[in-house]
Amino acid sequence: MDKDKRGKTLIIKSGKDSFERYFASRISELGFKVLFVEQLFNPYAKNRKKEKNNLKSNLIELKQNGFFDAIEKVIVFDTFSAIPHIKKVLNKETQLYSYLWNTIYSFKGVLRSKLNKLFSKVYSFDSAEAKKYKLNYNSQFYFDQPLSAPNNDGYVFFIGEDKGRAMEVVSLAKYCEQNNISYDFTIVGNNLVSEKYSPVKVGDSFVEYEEVLEKVRSDKCIAILDLVRSGQVGLTIRAMEALFFGKKLITNNKSILYSKFYEKDNVFVLGLDDFSKLKEFLITPIKPYNEQAKEYYSFENWIERFN
Repeated sequence: MDKDKRGKTLIIKSGKDSFERYFASRISELGFKVLFVEQLFNPYAKNRKKEKNNLKSNLIELKQNGFFDAIEKVIVFDTFSAIPHIKKVLNKETQLYSYLWNTIYSFKGVLRSKLNKLFSKVYSFDSAEAKKYKLNYNSQFYFDQPLSAPNNDGYVFFIGEDKGRAMEVVSLAKYCEQNNISYDFTIVGNNLVSEKYSPVKVGDSFVEYEEVLEKVRSDKCIAILDLVRSGQVGLTIRAMEALFFGKKLITNNKSILYSKFYEKDNVFVLGLDDFSKLKEFLITPIKPYNEQAKEYYSFENWIERFN
């Protein structure tokens, strides 16, 4: 996509935390326009009437300043309530797309029936949900990264909320200790009892995403642990981090077998691969990932699939 066309594409997404802001920053660096939902209104405020008025006035100001004049394509991440108002300030020819970056059960059921009415097209990162709810599918995405030197003597990394997977993280941590495998696992959340998750570390709040990336990009990180909810087939950001940072991946997402970057030497599938060979998997040198896979999951190619 040429520079002129990139400037005609607008991404609307949350900027609530460092993870969201990192993605926005990388997207902006590529020449695309980014607008945070929080720049329009506070989606978490209790006074909805006040925020609705703020949304309207902020959109009108942006329109008067010509912000939307050249926009031909708008991609909205996981935001719905503001859409009827956003549509009013866009040109009639502008294509308005929704990208569901989370599984659809995260959203209220009433929204599922309204999605296709709100947008030109609705896309999900999860192909199974796209098929079930008659949506369009578009993959996960990420950005080019410098690769660290290959290493087979380091730690397996995980940080995340419980989400019903904490005991599996604990079980894997115990396996690592029993087999002399280095690991760096942290469960984050409010008021966690550390004894429940031992030997896994616990944290009160999520660390800055740049701190997570420091752990991931380190040449001491040899693999990333990725645990998805039952039924999810869409790839996670952890899978993308493994691909773009050149790390091995340990995952329970069996659909990864059909992904464009699956390499048996680099991806260990829990529940399918022989668990007794996990240590052997980790100490075996990583193979370079397919460059075509990186191209497919790159943001530049991802955005071209909205049409």
